[in-house]
Amino acid sequence: MLSQKQKTLAAALSPAVLIPLLILVLHLYPAFAEKYSYPCVFRSFFRVYCPGCGGTHSVYALAGGHILLALRYNPIVPLAALTLLMVWIENVAALFGKRVKIFPGSKAFYLVLSGILILFYIARNFIPALAPV
Repeated sequence: MLSQKQKTLAAALSPAVLIPLLILVLHLYPAFAEKYSYPCVFRSFFRVYCPGCGGTHSVYALAGGHILLALRYNPIVPLAALTLLMVWIENVAALFGKRVKIFPGSKAFYLVLSGILILFYIARNFIPALAPV
């Protein structure tokens, strides 16, 4: 059985192992994933981009270190990665007895961010420069 200190250390270090492993897998198999991925059903039926369009390309761009390109494909993927990083930092700090608050807690922040994302997802169907190409 693992002690509490060993569990804490494992929780703190697991992303340090898992993230490079994920990046390695994404670099080894991009052709495989693109060959066997399905087209967007929403786009096929309605001829507009859904909020998930460009998500796979965004993940690959983010894994390759191309943050701006990942934002161009689909901004929700880099934002989700940033959110997970902030939550992980807060949780690791809490595991070691430190109270760190870096994740915004106000409802106004989330409402404004949601509004911006909704406007972006609507606008990219009308402005070709915003389309996930």
